[in-house]
Amino acid sequence: MVMAGNADLLSILLAQVLHLPQQVPTFSSLLKSSIEHAPLWIALLMSLSVTALQIQIYIFSVNANENSYHYSIIKFKVNHFKKKEENMKVENNINQTLNGVLKESLTMINQYFLHARMLNDWGFDELGGKNYKFSIKAMKESDALIKRILFLEGLPNLQNLGRLSIGEDVPEILDSNLAMEHQFRSVLQSSIAQSESERDYITRNHLKNCLDKCEQRLDYFETQISLLGTVGKQNYHQSIV
Repeated sequence: MVMAGNADLLSILLAQVLHLPQQVPTFSSLLKSSIEHAPLWIALLMSLSVTALQIQIYIFSVNANENSYHYSIIKFKVNHFKKKEENMKVENNINQTLNGVLKESLTMINQYFLHARMLNDWGFDELGGKNYKFSIKAMKESDALIKRILFLEGLPNLQNLGRLSIGEDVPEILDSNLAMEHQFRSVLQSSIAQSESERDYITRNHLKNCLDKCEQRLDYFETQISLLGTVGKQNYHQSIV
């Protein structure tokens, strides 16, 4: 059955299109007076953002001889699923490309998270907090990639993880994170080119957004490494406590 809000909307739309009186009080009375326009109802319903509408239309008629009312029931089931995109099914190489990006993103989650906990344990809470935030952001990026792959009717591969590069001190952590981001940027750039060639512009835009965030992290670690070299290890440690 149609919900009240949809029924009111349909009443207004149908009254305007069918040139029916504006004072038609209910959805059911509108349908009773417009049975000859059933195909038009279906077209209008299909144009609404309604999923799996099932409408029972009661058609009343008068038997003049018996002076009594009879009715019959016609059921219209309209399945309208929101159109995702044209050519939603894409070639396997696009989903393979996205899974390649997902692999790097999942690796980043683990590396940043472990580095965050190590830094916090050493008392470097500021740098540890940064790594933790990067881990959470990588998790959100991975979630968006998984949704995109599923949307394109692919299968996200969560078992394929890259090798972690775990630093044993602060300089090694900075260097390994920087190297990881350089690897991620390389994968993103090739994936963006691939999506361009496949004319999958939504995927391209999503990956470009990931690339922008990657560039920001690269700039951060390059700045930290430069600062470490300038002020020395001991002074840098004091700045990240």
